[in-house]
Amino acid sequence: MKYEIPTSQKAETQTSVIDMTAVLQKIPPIEGVFSPSEEVQKLWSIPKGDRKEAIILFKDKLVRQREAWGMCSAIIEQQINDNPDLSQEEMFSVIDDFASHYGFADEHIITGKLMIKEYIDMHKKILEYREEFPDNIDLVNKLTGVRLSESEKDRLEVVIGPMSIDICCSKDIFCKIYGTKNVPGGFATTSDDPEPIYYSVINKDYDESNHEFYKDILIHERRHHTNKIGKGYLYGEKEVQDMMRKKHLDTGIRGFIRHQISENILKFERVYEDELFEKYLAEEDFAKKTFLLKEFMRFKREEAFSRVKDEIFARKIQTTSYSPDTLSDYFKPNNRYDFLKATRFAHDINDMELKKLWEETSQKILIDEYIEIIHNAILSFDELRNSGYSQEETIAMLSDKRLSEWPKTVKRLSEESRKSGQGN
Repeated sequence: MKYEIPTSQKAETQTSVIDMTAVLQKIPPIEGVFSPSEEVQKLWSIPKGDRKEAIILFKDKLVRQREAWGMCSAIIEQQINDNPDLSQEEMFSVIDDFASHYGFADEHIITGKLMIKEYIDMHKKILEYREEFPDNIDLVNKLTGVRLSESEKDRLEVVIGPMSIDICCSKDIFCKIYGTKNVPGGFATTSDDPEPIYYSVINKDYDESNHEFYKDILIHERRHHTNKIGKGYLYGEKEVQDMMRKKHLDTGIRGFIRHQISENILKFERVYEDELFEKYLAEEDFAKKTFLLKEFMRFKREEAFSRVKDEIFARKIQTTSYSPDTLSDYFKPNNRYDFLKATRFAHDINDMELKKLWEETSQKILIDEYIEIIHNAILSFDELRNSGYSQEETIAMLSDKRLSEWPKTVKRLSEESRKSGQGN
């Protein structure tokens, strides 16, 4: 898909909202445009004797650009939080400044500007929403669909954030909105409006021994909204779907016809895991059936990893710190964020051999490997964070990587940073 968005003027012809001097002192610039996907292909055409030096240069540029992207994203987030009313042109100038010094390719620039545009559009929508419903009770009733009375007004506060409406309220009101007595500290969601509004609800009485703790929950829930905007551009889900399609779903004439009719003609959105599951059910050869079940569960695992990443980022942005063991425990079976419970136990299987296959495969892929990948990813996040980057920079440098790729990414960044003296 080709995206077209408004572009700002050249960075040198407009007033920038940042000073690049400090950035350039920390991260040496890159001459010309550097597109990692294109440059890695060129390496194969370089004579073998010169390839080692070319690879060293490639890795150096790759790390510098990723560091620059992390700093660029962190600066944009800071600008949005500090002054969400900055114009689109001013925000675009941040991308333009970094692009001119660090070789951002068009796809990188477009990704950044599309995200900025969504931030700005959401901020505009929530300001208009607030203007339409100036009374707190009216606003909460419309936003959540839960009817509150005027007598409850003194137990809630409405805060307009950079890209969300935040309802900070007493526990009893929180229970009404959340719909259960088993309540967390807060939650982030969207309204049912034709153009959904981001909002969060914060339980101010969540930790009755520390009434300031709700502020940390607010930071957490706002991060979920930030992640929601970034997810469509950075979370690497398209790569997962492309990988699965190439491996199984578009091979042969039947795959070609399915692709042409369902996607290109009828404009249906493919549901790859459903296709895999149907293939698994129909397959009679046990070895092939086992293979398809493993691929189906790996696909569901990747979907869960997207939600895990969202939660890790929201936890890491808080002032409260979590050890790798504590944070990874949240995602274990039957714990707070058990995103794979439905997949592990979704199917009644009467055949004992197939039931054993499902249970053993589930244990290996959806529990053992799953938790190991999460734990290693958290360790890698902490390693990168402790090497001199801010939380926001660390998040930005890992956002477009699948969870399983975090250790390799961090290792590369750490190795190259040590060589160049950066990141310290």
